Amino acid sequence: MGVMVDTSILFKGMTKRDGDWSKIATDLHKIKTQIKAAKLIESELEKELIELSLGVDSYDENGNTFKLVERKGSVDYKAIPRPDNFDLEPYRKAASIYWKFSIT
Repeated sequence: MGVMVDTSILFKGMTKRDGDWSKIATDLHKIKTQIKAAKLIESELEKELIELSLGVDSYDENGNTFKLVERKGSVDYKAIPRPDNFDLEPYRKAASIYWKFSIT
């Protein structure tokens, strides 16, 4: 015998739907769950590839490449008194680096 919990507050102000709406919502939920699982797998594979790349840009005979990319940090325009005729570099945020996998 379980405890009954009133969940009506979760749906307050919402309109209940069924039929096609419910099927599409269920399909969307399944896809989002699959995407989440795929992103976890992607993250683990990227970690493995980073380790196997030994810190250098790498490629294979199939045209797969894996490169370390450095992108300049964005400029924090809100921190600049007047952006006209100013050197933006002192206001630039930290650079970011990431690995980019591509198939040619």
